[in-house]
Amino acid sequence: DLHFLQGICYGIMADGDINKYELEMLKKWMDENEHLSATYPFNEIYEVVEEAIGKGKIDAEEYKHLVRYFKEFLKIE
Repeated sequence: DLHFLQGICYGIMADGDINKYELEMLKKWMDENEHLSATYPFNEIYEVVEEAIGKGKIDAEEYKHLVRYFKEFLKIE
């Protein structure tokens, strides 16, 4: 399941854009796989995604934070 999560994150990053719809679909998948909630990096990604969705929109600062976090998780330079 963690490899699947990694694939989802690659897909989100593939087009160079992170939008609210993608984050909502990611959160839905994560909610359905909550058995991973105590597992790194699932737990951290969940918090980051939930915070971004909670703000209602992805502003420039939130976007930079998400990109930086996904790149770190995916080990992309």
